[in-house]
Amino acid sequence: MNKKEDGTVPGSVYLCQISESVSCGACCGLYNLANFSQEALAKILEKRTFEFARVSREVSEIIRFGEMECRRTHHNQPFPEFHHCPYVGLIGHELSRVGCLLHPMAENNRGIDFRGLSYYGGMACRIYFCPVNRHLPERIKIIVRACFDDWYAYGLIITEYELIAAIFKEIEIRLKSHVYLHMLSSEALSKIYRLLTLKLDWRFRSSQWPIANYFFEDRQYCPPVLNYQKFQVKPSRYHAILQELGSQFHDSQALRQAESVLADHFGAVIEKMMVRT
Repeated sequence: MNKKEDGTVPGSVYLCQISESVSCGACCGLYNLANFSQEALAKILEKRTFEFARVSREVSEIIRFGEMECRRTHHNQPFPEFHHCPYVGLIGHELSRVGCLLHPMAENNRGIDFRGLSYYGGMACRIYFCPVNRHLPERIKIIVRACFDDWYAYGLIITEYELIAAIFKEIEIRLKSHVYLHMLSSEALSKIYRLLTLKLDWRFRSSQWPIANYFFEDRQYCPPVLNYQKFQVKPSRYHAILQELGSQFHDSQALRQAESVLADHFGAVIEKMMVRT
């Protein structure tokens, strides 16, 4: 884990299992639940993990467990067409990150790969990599990966490739240079982390747009369109960011407030970077 480069994954930077506390289960539908607050989700995963540990590793018993979990969790999901896998749980020595309970390296599986019993099948589990792997430059993926120390926030943000790209585009415009991890102090990384996680408590987000991310490229779900003509103003310089945050404004004053929030955060990032350089 924590490899900077891996030629076996698209884009060379491994983003799935990063450290003992950082991993992503978003492609398993981890956050596609009616209540996926950190506390609620952690309780679901902990209970699921301990219950699955008692399941006999017989195909029929594993399938029965999955069906029971689906009945318990599959209701009022933000994205009904996006499956929440009942076999995503907690893994690692301290059960401190998310991962697949069917994986051959998972506890009690004795090296047997049970992922073929999952909804999308074992092949999808083995070869699928989300779009961020292909669409973001290595330097940015390495920085984003270094910003996080917990699985919950990491998994919610790392698949937001359009949001991440827009944020780093603005940083590099202001810096007039590409940005690399070695250029960043811990303080600068902290400021970038706050920018990336604005999504988690963005007060301008439409009530109709969930925090969970539907990152597949079929575009079944798209954030609300920003209508600048309604307020007779020019499109914001932060349009891509505001769009990906699911923003909705009732007047031009709210739009200006959102722009001011973003400007302050970008200013803080550049200030810390200039101190380092």
